[in-house]
Amino acid sequence: MSIKEAIAPESYERLRTTLAKTFPDTTQITDAVVDSAVEAMWRDYRPEYAQMGVPPPPPAGPEAFGESWVDATKSGFPIYLAHATHHRTLKKGSVTPMQSRFMGNLPVVRVTLPPKLTGTRDHVISTPLGEVYLGGDHLVGSIELIASKYAGKAHLGYTPERVDLITPARLNGMRFGAIAMYLGYRHMHDPKPSFYLLEAGTAMGEAKVLYFGKTIDTTIVQTSWYDPTPYSSPNNTYRGHIGVDGVDPVHLDVQAFEPGHTSPYIEVSVAYERVTALSVPWPGDLVLGATQRVALIGQTMGVPSGIPLEGLWAIAGSHLRWIQIPTMGTGNTPR
Repeated sequence: MSIKEAIAPESYERLRTTLAKTFPDTTQITDAVVDSAVEAMWRDYRPEYAQMGVPPPPPAGPEAFGESWVDATKSGFPIYLAHATHHRTLKKGSVTPMQSRFMGNLPVVRVTLPPKLTGTRDHVISTPLGEVYLGGDHLVGSIELIASKYAGKAHLGYTPERVDLITPARLNGMRFGAIAMYLGYRHMHDPKPSFYLLEAGTAMGEAKVLYFGKTIDTTIVQTSWYDPTPYSSPNNTYRGHIGVDGVDPVHLDVQAFEPGHTSPYIEVSVAYERVTALSVPWPGDLVLGATQRVALIGQTMGVPSGIPLEGLWAIAGSHLRWIQIPTMGTGNTPR
C-alpha cells in the first residue's frame, strides 16, 4: 500500500494545503512532497498527527530515509554545517514586540560551477550530501549565466573566471533550499573571492531570488521579491552581508524590514563550520520542523495564516527545541 492510500483522501489533501500555506512561494506541492511529510511524521510520531488524520506508522516503520553518516574527508567537496539562528522580535504588520529564537543546522556542500550548462548530466553533481542540480535547482548554475546577468559595467564590469556555489543538496528527491551562496573570483587562482551572490529559495528546494554583492565586503540592501512564509512579504527589504576567512565562508547575517519600519522584524545569523564528518538529516524532516515552527509563531502572534489545523501544528511545534519559545512582549522564555 502506498503512503497516499494509507491516508484518508481529505487528510492527504489537507496536508498538501498545509504545506502550500506554510511556504506560499512554492510553485507546486507534489504527491512526493506530501509523502515525504508523512514519512517525517512517522519517524517521530506524535498524538497531534492522529488528530490531523495521519495514522500511526506501519509496523515495519519508515526506515528508508533516516539520517546517514558522511565522512567528508573522503570527498573532493568541502562540506559545511550552517548553524542558522532565527530571531524574530516584532509581530507581523506592527511594532508590537515579540520574541522567538531557534537554531537550525543545515548541511551544505561547495561545488565549482562549469563554464556553461549543456543540458546533459554534467549539470548534476553528485556529492556526499546528495545531488546538486545546477540547472533545475539554481538560477545561475554556470559562469556563463552569471556573466549574462552581472558582467556588465552596471554590476561587475568583468567576467569572473571561477564561481563556487555553497548549497544544500537534493537527497532522495527532496531539498531544503532556504539559502545558497555563490562566491565569485575575478581570476581563477585568486586567494579570496571578489564578489558574492545570495540565492533565496523555499523549503521545498525552489530557488526564487538572487541578491548581488558587488564586492565581498558589500552590504546588500534589496527588496525581498518573494514570500517564503505567511509572515513575510515580497515588499519587505532585506539587508545582508557575509564574512569570509580566506577560502571558507564564516558567517551570513540577514535582517528583514517591513515597509516604513526602521527596526528589523527578524534577524537570521548563519555561522559556517567546515566539518570532516556529519550526520545528514533527510530534507523531509527539516520541512516538517519548519512547518511546526511557522504554526507556533503564527499562533503566538495571533496572525491568521490559513494553515489548516494550525493549533495542532503549533502544539507539535512547542515540543521542538527552542532557544526562546515564541512569546509576546520582550520577556525571555527559554526552552
